[in-house]
Amino acid sequence: MHKRFTRASYALAGGVAVAAALGLTAAGAVSASTSGVHAASGGPAVPTATKVCGNKCNDLFNVQLGYKFIPSTRGHYGSHVDLALAHNFTPSEDFIATDVGTLGQFIAGGRISPTSYVALNYPPSFPVFEEQFAPYSVTSGLCVAVSRRDLKPGGDLTLRSCGSTARSLWVADLNNQIKDKNSILGIDFPWVNGGDTSFSKPLSLTTNDLGDLYVAPLAMNGGAVNDNQEWGVKLGPAK
Repeated sequence: MHKRFTRASYALAGGVAVAAALGLTAAGAVSASTSGVHAASGGPAVPTATKVCGNKCNDLFNVQLGYKFIPSTRGHYGSHVDLALAHNFTPSEDFIATDVGTLGQFIAGGRISPTSYVALNYPPSFPVFEEQFAPYSVTSGLCVAVSRRDLKPGGDLTLRSCGSTARSLWVADLNNQIKDKNSILGIDFPWVNGGDTSFSKPLSLTTNDLGDLYVAPLAMNGGAVNDNQEWGVKLGPAK
């Protein structure tokens, strides 16, 4: 099921409409769906993310691998996050994407460096997200992030405490958005890590053909960002 949005809303207020249309707010969080989950004993159905979240459920996906592959993890602090084939019965694929504010707010608050690439090249109205692991829609307090030692090209994505560092923050690069009919907004865009203090070659959420997730400098190919760094969102259920 896909919710329709007007294309005129995409650039409204420098991207604020993107977050508003998705409903990605702290009060109205979204998650990957896990409908159809049943107890191993064959007993009554376990409460599912689809029933809890309703039509607010969605799944982050990459253009290169397609919308059938979404984030997955083992769920403990420090565990890796990669892309896996989407299922409706896998709580390891439940995440809540949350709009936690604007780029300008995090720069003013001292969390994101004022001399970083995102601060120097993006409008302050661009939205900032966290991606929180939430099995069965229950928030865990663990977000997709980069550890201090992995804040470098090729650094892995792992679960870390939400809100404790800018390395769990992701800035929506709407300057490099592309059209995508599979995304509920009709566009995809890079997710740039907020902990990167470099003023050039920002570290962006990236995948490869195997679904590994890591950060790598934005790779421009003929003036456009490579598909493995373009991310969209689709509504649940996951499959």
